[in-house]
Amino acid sequence: VGFAAEHGDGAVDRARAKLERKRVDAIVVNDISRDDIGFDAAENEVTIVAAGADQPVPRASKAEVASAILDAVEQQRSAGEYNLKHGAPGAPGRPGAARA
Repeated sequence: VGFAAEHGDGAVDRARAKLERKRVDAIVVNDISRDDIGFDAAENEVTIVAAGADQPVPRASKAEVASAILDAVEQQRSAGEYNLKHGAPGAPGRPGAARA
């Protein structure tokens, strides 16, 4: 999972490009153009960008947002949607890989 601090309109589109470029399973997008969330604020609001879909996480405490991110990661792993083809942990030849 990667994180992208993006600014304003087009943030999700830029994160989607970063998802492919960085070869990660998901990118969590923080809109840093807003003063009411994120840095120096008690709450945050993010979008989790994955190959299958974008998942908005509505404004909530940072602990609740973190929990939503972990839930999304667990859901991807349970569904087998993580990125084995790009050398992610668990990929053939990498530590933690399943052996036949």
